[in-house]
Amino acid sequence: MEIIAGTVQHGEMIQLGLFESVLGLLSVKPVFLAGLIIIGVLLAGVYRKRPDIFGLRLSVLVFVMYYYLYLMFTNVVGIPTWNEWERMRELGEKILNPRLNLIPFVDGVSAGYILNVILFIPLGVLCPMISRTYECIRNTILFGVILSCFIELSQLLTLYRASDIDDLSANLIGTVLGYLCFRMLRRLRTEHGRKYSETHEEDKKEAVKGRREIMSARKRDIAACFPVLTVVIAFGAGFFS
Repeated sequence: MEIIAGTVQHGEMIQLGLFESVLGLLSVKPVFLAGLIIIGVLLAGVYRKRPDIFGLRLSVLVFVMYYYLYLMFTNVVGIPTWNEWERMRELGEKILNPRLNLIPFVDGVSAGYILNVILFIPLGVLCPMISRTYECIRNTILFGVILSCFIELSQLLTLYRASDIDDLSANLIGTVLGYLCFRMLRRLRTEHGRKYSETHEEDKKEAVKGRREIMSARKRDIAACFPVLTVVIAFGAGFFS
């Protein structure tokens, strides 16, 4: 009985430790709220000018993207922070600490590589949901590559992080997978609510009209700036966390 009780207690401790780890991973610091307020002000300002395209759905998506990026910057990838720079100054360390790995797959496809793939899947989903500009896969991939490079370069300013080419490839794959998930969800939604035209010729006309409307919307797409602004604000909040 003592062995069984000890086993049960050990299992409960593991579950509690796992719960606390997940809770810590999803937690935010007070500076997070400052970024949230800034984004809210920006959304409100743009909504006054373009109430036709800005609403609750877009606001929720932008807030979700901000929360996702903040957690990624602070709890996963490890960006430089003001507190870390203060510690480096006290230790007499330089701010610039380049640690580069330019040889791909030295350790093979590790668990860390898979994590980096999964980490960027939400980015590939959220960007085209926020802005029609990113419905073009080229723009979404470009955004993912620039963000990944930005993260790797920022890690040159940390003491224990290394800039790894494997991270770039993993993040690219994750972005593409996320975009494909978005396209699949969009297709399922379109097919579910689709009203079929009477003739194939009418279908073709509607398709051409739809493509023209999308191209026209992309040219005046103000929402395209929000993924970029969200990255900047989340990075700033992470830096001062």
